[in-house]
Amino acid sequence: MLCCGLIPKAPSLAVSDQVVNLSDINYPRLANLYLKAPITDAEVEQLAKWDVLVFGMQLQDSSAEQIRALRKLNPDVIILAYVAAQEFPVSRLDEIESQSGPWHKLYSGIQPEWWLYTSTGERFSSWPGNYSLNMASAWNTYLPTFMQNEVMSTGLWDGIYYDNVWETVSWVGNGDMDMNRDGVQDSVTSLDEAWYNGMVTMLKTSRQLVGKNKFLLGNGGSGYKKYLNGRMFESFPNVWLGAWDNNFELYNDFQNKGYVPALIMINGDTNNSGNDKDYQDMRFAITSTLLNDGFFSYDWGTNDHSQLWWYDEYDAALGQSQERAYNILDKANPTKIQAGVWRRNFERGIVLLNSTDKEQKVLLEDGFEKILGTQDTNTNNGKVVGSVTIPAHDGIILRGRITQVVNAPFVNGTYAKVFDGAGNIKRNSFFSYNSNYVGSTTIQKIPDANITVVSDNTYITVYKNNKQIARFAPYGTKYNSGVNIAVGQLSLKNKKYNIVVGAQRGTQPVKLFSLKGKPLNKGSYPFGNSFSGGINVAIGNVQRKTKAAEIIVAPASNYAPEVRILTKKMKLLSKKIMAYNASMRSGISVAAGDVDNNGKVEIITVPGTGGVPYVKVFNSRGKLLRPGYYAFSKSDRSGSKVTASDIDGDNVADVVVMSFNIFNQ
Repeated sequence: MLCCGLIPKAPSLAVSDQVVNLSDINYPRLANLYLKAPITDAEVEQLAKWDVLVFGMQLQDSSAEQIRALRKLNPDVIILAYVAAQEFPVSRLDEIESQSGPWHKLYSGIQPEWWLYTSTGERFSSWPGNYSLNMASAWNTYLPTFMQNEVMSTGLWDGIYYDNVWETVSWVGNGDMDMNRDGVQDSVTSLDEAWYNGMVTMLKTSRQLVGKNKFLLGNGGSGYKKYLNGRMFESFPNVWLGAWDNNFELYNDFQNKGYVPALIMINGDTNNSGNDKDYQDMRFAITSTLLNDGFFSYDWGTNDHSQLWWYDEYDAALGQSQERAYNILDKANPTKIQAGVWRRNFERGIVLLNSTDKEQKVLLEDGFEKILGTQDTNTNNGKVVGSVTIPAHDGIILRGRITQVVNAPFVNGTYAKVFDGAGNIKRNSFFSYNSNYVGSTTIQKIPDANITVVSDNTYITVYKNNKQIARFAPYGTKYNSGVNIAVGQLSLKNKKYNIVVGAQRGTQPVKLFSLKGKPLNKGSYPFGNSFSGGINVAIGNVQRKTKAAEIIVAPASNYAPEVRILTKKMKLLSKKIMAYNASMRSGISVAAGDVDNNGKVEIITVPGTGGVPYVKVFNSRGKLLRPGYYAFSKSDRSGSKVTASDIDGDNVADVVVMSFNIFNQ
């Protein structure tokens, strides 16, 4: 049996002590208080989509392998262990976990004098089936010591979530509590003072034990900011905390003044109705969250935290914030917290919140579109807008319009459609155009490396930090039939960018160059040295056998629709993929990217001029992963180009299909 004299153990070697850089997490930031146990493998795949997860600590007994699997799917996820700070689920102990679980171990060490009693000597209860503990007793050091020794030491957790971190206790039940056990109901003042001091001892002890690089959160506890990284604002905006502006004031205060790094959870819910389709209620809570740097959750309510609901807004992929939120209705005091129409700007869009009691119309500058959703399609209809009308107590997320493809080659001035891996339209169509370069040139811009590569009929020009560093003619200055390019890291060890080149027409070989225009090998004729139809090229680690990407090639015209794969040394691998009917001679455009977010790079194809715009997705073995789809009209044979790029910043490659035919709109 455990006793009150638990001695802190040295930290386990399994425990990571690295600081999590919350500033790297993009918006919207998502959390889930998921108190279902055990969890299944299927649930793991869904839960990996959240940034912060709070699980009952019993999962270290029942679902440790699932937690490890979850971390493999999402290495950046923050996982916290749930425990109640001031009560114990005595009546449900065997329902929660097995006899070997941490709740049983924790219970076995509780001494009789640590329970909270009424003036008549009965154990006090604030929740059906649970008995309360006396925060002025040695429980306040026993609990954090237990959590460090028996929970955090497993290496499964990034911190602790303490439920019911109240600052006062006299308001609970009828207030009949006898903390000093003298048979007399304690006064409000003495109760609250003893409670607060005991909670400070518990949180201070916990912080000392877990260290500065682990997270401590409380459900409540704004008065304990010195020790807590954050709190969860349950049922936001909570009526017990006042109107929206009062709730938001507390949120802002904790975010700005709490223990660093701040991790605040804003929890909207259905008020225990289970109506997960009250989209306005959800939007009001998530847009409130986005006005500062918190993490948003939405679930059933106080009676049930175990939902996997997913909303269109969760996929908004806004990137990083650009500035503080401001109230556009009060230009004199734009940051004063009060009812108004609030706006915050992000890399890839904006958030608007109407916290007033009446509908508000907001005029916008150019360049915004609504989310293209499948749930509340009246609000999230994908339309380009110059203004929006927001109902009272509602909010909206607007995306910035896409103007060009990045991290993948595109033909300048083409009309582009964006699809997910299954062929669903994901964003509004757009003209992919960079005004710095001539139309019809092929451009690949790599923002993270400040590199832009442009090819025309003869030359390839390379820019680094907006300065030209190379200009060369891969097939000589007399060649003028067009140059196809793909820029990427063929060697995943040295991370150097190379340029793969194919001719748009002619018998020229596939070649490989450095960014300075230095040829890296003699080239290859994957379709024979007499083939004159041109070659489309792409780069992707489709084989997954080595730490190197491959070169994917396809005929641009006048050849069977075969996709072939070359190594970076231009060795032709034996596998060929017949993408369409063998008799087709329109040529095919080819791209490579992980478009279904399974960690594997897929090969994407679409026929060229003379063929129908039918997109297909294959794995490296040539298996068609799902039925194809028409990117444009079935009757359109003007020819299409395909590329794979993470258009909206959600870390999943999108399929971008391009056409010069403007009537494809």
